[in-house]
Amino acid sequence: MAALVTLDLAKLHLRITDSALDTLIDAEILQASTLVQNWCNLAPLEGWTAATVPDDTQSAVLELIEILHRPGEPPAAQPFPTNGLFTASIVGKLSRWHSTVVA
Repeated sequence: MAALVTLDLAKLHLRITDSALDTLIDAEILQASTLVQNWCNLAPLEGWTAATVPDDTQSAVLELIEILHRPGEPPAAQPFPTNGLFTASIVGKLSRWHSTVVA
C-alpha cells in the first residue's frame, strides 16, 4: 500500500529535525498508512497517495504515526477494532470513509 504522508511531513509533525530516525519513521508511516487504508472501506478503489489523500485522512495518519512513535505514552484509546491504536479523534476523522457492515 502507498504511504499516505511523506517522511518530511511526518518529521515536521513529530518535531524531528535530524535523520537518525528516518528508517523507523518510514516504517511507522507505512504501518499507519496500511492501518488507515484497511479501515477505510469506502475509500476510492484506486486508493490514495500522499498527494491525493484527503486532509482529514492525512491528519488521522499523522496522529496514528505519533501514537506509534511514542509507545511509552499511550493515547486515550477507545475500544475500536485496531488494537486500541485508533483514538476517538482518529475514528472521527475517518468516519466518512468507513462503513460498519451489519450481517
